[in-house]
Amino acid sequence: MPLTDLETIEGSDVTLECGVQGEPTPEITWRKNGLLIGPMLDFKQTYQDGMAQLVISKSCVKDCGQYECVAANQKGEATTFCQLTVSGTAI
Repeated sequence: MPLTDLETIEGSDVTLECGVQGEPTPEITWRKNGLLIGPMLDFKQTYQDGMAQLVISKSCVKDCGQYECVAANQKGEATTFCQLTVSGTAI
């Protein structure tokens, strides 16, 4: 199941998710605008029961961009992309 583009309002929690299967179990990495997303307080990465998730807590406009999920093991690699758009809060 590939990632899908999302639009949200600033301050909302956002969950990006994609289905990933492989044998042996693949290693999952996430990137934003081509840069690796490492351990961060506002970004939680999980992979369980074939679902890879990236949860962005209290999203803000700076979180806008292209996200990718990469699943890799010794047999190969698969990548899926999505665009996240975060709009400022209405005044």
